[in-house]
Amino acid sequence: MSPNKYANNLKFKNYEIITAKSISIVAYVYFAASLAVFSYSVAESIGPQSVYPFSNVLDHENNYNRNTNKLQIPQNGIYYFSLSAGVPANMAIDYSLIIPSGQYRPAVLRTHTSGTGIDTISRDAILQLNTGTVNIRSGGNLYSDAFKLTSMAAFSITDVMTNPRYFYVYQPSGIFSNFGTIRFQNVVLNQPGDWDVNTNQFRCRQTGIYIFTFSVFVDPADIVRSQLNVGNKVYELLREHTNHGMNGGDVLSRTVLTTCNANEIVTASLNGGVIQGRRELTTGLMGFAYTPDSSKTQNVYWSLSRNTEVVNDGVGLADYLFTRLDEASFGLRIEQRSGNLYRAVVCPSSGWYFVHLTAVTMPNFRMNLFVSVNGQRQISVFRSSAWHNGGMDYMGRSAILRCRQGEQMSVQIGGRQAVGRTSSSRSTMYGTTFLGFMLYNDNTV
Repeated sequence: MSPNKYANNLKFKNYEIITAKSISIVAYVYFAASLAVFSYSVAESIGPQSVYPFSNVLDHENNYNRNTNKLQIPQNGIYYFSLSAGVPANMAIDYSLIIPSGQYRPAVLRTHTSGTGIDTISRDAILQLNTGTVNIRSGGNLYSDAFKLTSMAAFSITDVMTNPRYFYVYQPSGIFSNFGTIRFQNVVLNQPGDWDVNTNQFRCRQTGIYIFTFSVFVDPADIVRSQLNVGNKVYELLREHTNHGMNGGDVLSRTVLTTCNANEIVTASLNGGVIQGRRELTTGLMGFAYTPDSSKTQNVYWSLSRNTEVVNDGVGLADYLFTRLDEASFGLRIEQRSGNLYRAVVCPSSGWYFVHLTAVTMPNFRMNLFVSVNGQRQISVFRSSAWHNGGMDYMGRSAILRCRQGEQMSVQIGGRQAVGRTSSSRSTMYGTTFLGFMLYNDNTV
């Protein structure tokens, strides 16, 4: 099914279920555009850096300068960035993307210093950039390891998509405590105008696959319950503990890949607590239509989810099995275990894939979830503290991974750790999710 047929064809599912196979285990992160694919990470904690020195770089067309630690934007266009920071205990951080105009500074923020362990905090942004350089600035120590807790990945939407349909809105500085639809008063992008500034809604003008990202900044010492609503589908974003102290909060974020029918409405809502808008674009909503350029990539996408808790009582790694293969899946094979449990996606051809993992933390448990390619662990969503006193959180991160034809991408959970459940069991609620799509096919790049 080609992207230009989305408006007339609702049969998004085109995948093949294959039987389970045994597979082993155990490192990686980067940028993608017709110009470049890169990923970078830092090996250890360092202090504030005006230009952050990444130690590992995966760069498709050599646009990242290892001497200056800056990325060259080779052509004007719309770019998708994903930032991830490994935040040590008792540390406030400001991990920011610095762009040439200085008009926007998307940042991963933690403004409190409470905590007993390391967390992964991440967020994404869509920006219109002209040629020039971008870099990361960091305030505070950061932590990383072989699984790239601290990283940045990006790709060019202009280069890999054919339908110029995207938006990015955010709440300006201030407090938002009104329950119901969140008012995003500032508009960064709105092409061709599907975001309605009066109703604070995005309307899917064409039936198809969309990628949305929703982020909030949690008000200090407050329980926050929020949701991204796509038609009747609900993607919650919760922080239910209050141990982040009286002096600051965190950025929370999640990305979804989903079907959206023509004229369906997309909104973000606040159902409990208080959130903050900040100049770092911390509370915002963005999205774009998935319409891949067939000259560069195949039409391949998937979304796996699970609403129930999983506990790994063993000392080693275990497969994290998903209970639902969502309608937004096309062009690939899925490895299935008995009882409708899904273990892995099989890459249909060699290339570069954007992936995102969102997980629900279990109260008073550590959590370490790995995204692996053919059993080799690539990235992690990590919480080493277990102090969140009976409350659930949502954590997530995005990355770009290299996967060869026939290799499997899967999720594993570390030993004596747990993943939580959604706040509701209803079928329209989406909890822990693993999603992705192809950016570039090796045969066409």
